Amino acid sequence: MTIAQLTKVALVFPATATQPVLNALQHWGQLHIIEQRNRTPVEVNAENIKQTELALRYLQNCPAQRTNINHSNVSIPTLIEKILHNRSARLDLEQTQNTLQNKIKTVKPWGYFRWPTQRHLNGQRLWFYCLPHGQEHKLSAELKSQIVYQDTHHTWMVIVAEHEPTQDQIPFARTHIGQQTLAELESEQEAAQVLMEDLNAERSALTRWLSVLDSHYKNLLSEQALFEARSALDTDQRVSHIVGWCETQQLESLNALLAPFHCVLVQLARSDDEDPPTLLKNPKALQAAQKLVTFFQFPGYDDWDPTPVLHLSFIVFYAMIMADAGYGLITLGIGLWVQWRRPAQRIWSQLIIQLGMVSTLYGVLVGSYFGISPPDDSLLTHAQLFDLNAFDQMMTLSLFVGMAHLGLALLIKFRCHTGSEKWMSISWLWLLICAAFYVTTDHLASVYAMLITPAIWAWTSLFYGQNLLSRIQLFFAPFMQLSKLFGDVLSYMRLFALGLASASLAMTFNQLSLDIRDSFPGMGVLLSVIILVLGHLLNFALAIMGGVVHSMRLNCIEFFNWALNKEGYAFNPFKRF
Repeated sequence: MTIAQLTKVALVFPATATQPVLNALQHWGQLHIIEQRNRTPVEVNAENIKQTELALRYLQNCPAQRTNINHSNVSIPTLIEKILHNRSARLDLEQTQNTLQNKIKTVKPWGYFRWPTQRHLNGQRLWFYCLPHGQEHKLSAELKSQIVYQDTHHTWMVIVAEHEPTQDQIPFARTHIGQQTLAELESEQEAAQVLMEDLNAERSALTRWLSVLDSHYKNLLSEQALFEARSALDTDQRVSHIVGWCETQQLESLNALLAPFHCVLVQLARSDDEDPPTLLKNPKALQAAQKLVTFFQFPGYDDWDPTPVLHLSFIVFYAMIMADAGYGLITLGIGLWVQWRRPAQRIWSQLIIQLGMVSTLYGVLVGSYFGISPPDDSLLTHAQLFDLNAFDQMMTLSLFVGMAHLGLALLIKFRCHTGSEKWMSISWLWLLICAAFYVTTDHLASVYAMLITPAIWAWTSLFYGQNLLSRIQLFFAPFMQLSKLFGDVLSYMRLFALGLASASLAMTFNQLSLDIRDSFPGMGVLLSVIILVLGHLLNFALAIMGGVVHSMRLNCIEFFNWALNKEGYAFNPFKRF
């Protein structure tokens, strides 16, 4: 649960051993190669990789998969061309189907008819209009018209005239239905549907080659990585060397790997302005949280790994926003189903299961079961510790959670940093502790104790400031962040607000369902069940959305702003794919 310690190394080896050394390093897959500055990159077949990836993703997204063939003499370029041709044909056909569907929707009210010739109309033409229902009286009396179809909103009308009616004669826009009849359009639609079925069948048959195509795609990526590694080499006629970052505990393994190639491993000192990549080392139970961390921001190498804290706080915040034991059990059921049906998504299913368990527990603590409170003197009532309707209590709880969360960030920052950052962190932490005591006791002594904070700022500015200007800046800069700290703490009020909204909406749907049942005997029972189910499904979906979005927001914005100094970049090992 840490950021791995890295060592900068230079590998020096004979130029004749370049290819074997690079192959060995690529199979080892634990060296982050540093790209040489001002070095022209080696050209790779990027278009080939792009086309292969597009074909691979297209087949992977096919809903009807066939049994894969792992070994075959199939021509890869021909296979890719065939897949992409199928994809292009399907996209064009989908657009054609959409166009036909829109045309049929426009023409259908006019019914099945054949276009008459000019000789049959005696020089007249047909003009089609769709009018708002009840507006027929606005037509000029001199127009020859026929109503073809009507519904509660519109009237479809045909006007026979030699020239298009003017705006004065009919103050409505004309409907352009094209030259094709409804029968012709439906015939084209049927043919397009048959062709789409053929293309889908061909796509499904092509999924037999997924394993072959995936292997080819990984080989292309490996070749690209090898080309990029070659561009990072510094070589002459006799000796080559390459520089990179290696995990410190893997140095012996690297030395043993390269010994047969007469390679010399030199450990280099890190320069002051150099930022090593970040390699996060977390157990499988925290892999989902690590993905959430890196999705938003990679911590810097000299920072700390916030994955364990985010894992715990994300679950707690989600539970507080869900605020219902019934919804928690549904979340738990979803997690168990994902774990059973999607073994490959195990890291996410475990997180969902934990979210469901903690949400159920918190729902019991606040006494909410699908928006229903337990009966008085029941076992569930005795397990209830908080009341969602006790606004003062719940707001205080949310504030304490926020101060504890930010306080943990400052405490860890105090332990991980040195210099002025260390003492600034402890000053903010002291301010939060005093604020927590004031909220609890309402005693002025806590306010007076806050004055220690600017004293720490003054001491820090005097001790770490290099000159008068830097000391003034160090002292007054924290005052500008006071409002930020205050706003970040208040931001945790969303935990109470969203939890109360979820519980209130659940109770509203329950009451609405009961009212419908009592108001409409017989059918009211069915309507009440429909409202109850759809209402709780909607509320559950909103609770999930709010729980995920706002839990991530509190961690990645409020928490990271106080916990992390700067953003890093990922450790990118030179490896085979």
